[in-house]
Amino acid sequence: MEGNMCVIDCGTHTFKAGYAYNFPSEEEPRVQIPLDTFKLNGSSPSSVEKGGIKELEALLRHTLYDRLGWIDGYEGCVVVAEPVLTSRSERENLTQLMFEKFNVNGLYVQDQAVLSLYGVGKVSGCVIDIGHDKTDVSAVLEGQTCQSTVRRIPLGGRHVTERLSQLLEQRGVKVSNSVKSVEVLKEMCAHAADSEEHYENVMRGAIEKDASTTAAVSTSFPADPAASDAQPTSLTGSPVTYTLPDGTQIIVGNEGCCAVETLLRPGVTATACQRPPSDSAMLPDQGQGGRVSAGIEAGHIPGIPETVISCVETGYEGNLRRAALENLLVCGGGSCIPNLSQRLLREIRGLSSPPSITPALCPIPEYLPPSTSRSAAWLGGAVVARVVLNQSGFVTKWDYEEAGPQAVHRRCS
Repeated sequence: MEGNMCVIDCGTHTFKAGYAYNFPSEEEPRVQIPLDTFKLNGSSPSSVEKGGIKELEALLRHTLYDRLGWIDGYEGCVVVAEPVLTSRSERENLTQLMFEKFNVNGLYVQDQAVLSLYGVGKVSGCVIDIGHDKTDVSAVLEGQTCQSTVRRIPLGGRHVTERLSQLLEQRGVKVSNSVKSVEVLKEMCAHAADSEEHYENVMRGAIEKDASTTAAVSTSFPADPAASDAQPTSLTGSPVTYTLPDGTQIIVGNEGCCAVETLLRPGVTATACQRPPSDSAMLPDQGQGGRVSAGIEAGHIPGIPETVISCVETGYEGNLRRAALENLLVCGGGSCIPNLSQRLLREIRGLSSPPSITPALCPIPEYLPPSTSRSAAWLGGAVVARVVLNQSGFVTKWDYEEAGPQAVHRRCS
């Protein structure tokens, strides 16, 4: 049974699956399917969470039988990492699908926040899951997600990509029709500023090259690039050159920093990356009339730091609040953005109270792979799979025949 024990992580952008017994020898899930590439009748689900039951069944069949090598009649057990805020009816539909369509021997379902903490050896903390379309912030105490604390904001990696595309278009670089190119470009140049002040200095072109010197470099773009030898620079002071599939080369400067600020301060305006007319000029008011990509009104959406405070400090005090704030886990695809975790920590420390609690990032054990934060939920599922199997914690066929889809609520709290 152990050889067929599969772990599935239903993400908003990538569907991950692999065998539990391959962890940790295999550092990442064996199967990773971008959902926008999986087609069914000419359409692709934007996420398993939103997709219909037919799309999910087709995706699971392709994953389990075609990619992982299951054989009809010799199915194994499955551990599923489901999104937070999944309803009871959705969980029951998944249970029915697994037993009636895939004839699994056992099923265990747990939300991604809990499994992400398990993946790094923790049972309590605050999980900041930065996905493709959204960011979920959840407080987990002793292996249980506090549902009343869960906060979801419609900001994720896709919005950073769209913001980067918008900023490049302002400079005359047309990449809006090549989403894949912008995605790769984002991975190359996206980074978070150290602080709000640092970000504003970058936008003014006043970032210092080194702590021992006061010399500053310009991060703005000349009105006529052909009339100047100056090149836009990134946060590190070096321009990033990227070659598009059609052979066009573009240089990216502070757009990478400006795009990431969307996650931290949704009020960043479309003109935030333009250099003010003088060094004494102030940046536009970030809280007035600003919009992030996809037409979201920034005034109605808090940034991730404010969302974390709302999650942790609403209804929890003392040791419960301490357990969450002192174990902040940034995970999901957005966690790979350089300096983002450190910036979030600084912002959260500036907002949190009381002073007796010092927020801290959850340390990643040295024996875990570098990709842990991106695949934390899947890794946690692989760890739990062995424990659940040994403790007979799966929903079995007998459980399902006795109680139907509701059996999942008995075993998987």
